[in-house]
Amino acid sequence: EGTSKEVLAGVYYGLGDVAFQSALDAEKKGMASPTARQAVQAEYDKAAMHYLRVVLLYKDFAGGRELFGATQGVARAFSSIFRITGEKDCALARRSYEFYRRAVGMQERGEAKRILVAEGTALKEKLDAACAAEEAAAASSD
Repeated sequence: EGTSKEVLAGVYYGLGDVAFQSALDAEKKGMASPTARQAVQAEYDKAAMHYLRVVLLYKDFAGGRELFGATQGVARAFSSIFRITGEKDCALARRSYEFYRRAVGMQERGEAKRILVAEGTALKEKLDAACAAEEAAAASSD
């Protein structure tokens, strides 16, 4: 039974990559219409769900490459959704940032880690700018 869960971890990681690439390709074609934007978001959502299966359901069975890739994938998918939906979903952006932090922690020093840190830092700056008012309002109501 363990082997089948290891296989599923790899399959869901691969499906996440396929959906993420599909979202990137669709986004490059353009999102001028609401229908096109919704289709791109749906692909990013699909990618995130596949990656989350690896991270949440199969983490004990996934190899290091799959677990890291899925963690990074969730961060990037959530960040992409935050960006294409007008940087309004602060909770989603915070989850994305947390997955970036996890992925950075899993990565050895080097260029790949530097890129992840830069992506996470850029997201945090957007998150802070877009969500400062919401967070201030929440703090004052406590």
